[in-house]
Amino acid sequence: MSISKISGITKGSGVKRKKISSSKKNRRRYVAPPLTKKRTGERVNPEDITLKQGKGGQKTGGMTGGFFWHIFRQGIRAGKVFINYDKDTKKAGIQILINQKSQGKGIGRVAYKNACEESKYPKIYASMRKDNIASIKAAAAAGFQEIPSTSGQMAMLWQKK
Repeated sequence: MSISKISGITKGSGVKRKKISSSKKNRRRYVAPPLTKKRTGERVNPEDITLKQGKGGQKTGGMTGGFFWHIFRQGIRAGKVFINYDKDTKKAGIQILINQKSQGKGIGRVAYKNACEESKYPKIYASMRKDNIASIKAAAAAGFQEIPSTSGQMAMLWQKK
């Protein structure tokens, strides 16, 4: 006897059958982000970029051993950059955030370099997503070198000369 006859369910009785999907279909796949339009405008002159030291927050360079700067381009705020110092690992890490209107003009390259030089640390680490090509290029232009990483992100190191 079949299971449908025991339960009293016939083939066309309107009962929905549960679909069992294979584990291959349920895998998450990486989908590349859509291409963005190239920013319009000229590249900046490095002399036009200034860093003004600020207070920063507890996680944004305001703690002991940290630094925080506002990035200005010809007197107009273009973003922020900060260096955090981790007491446990004894490493300094840098993060930079450029305003959307100021992106694609080369401000990050200059800000990375100036912030690293103004800090007191001989080695500064940076980590970013592997698909963040703009940040990787900006850090490389500022003197960062790729180092092996245990996480899924790109790790880079800047050293004072």
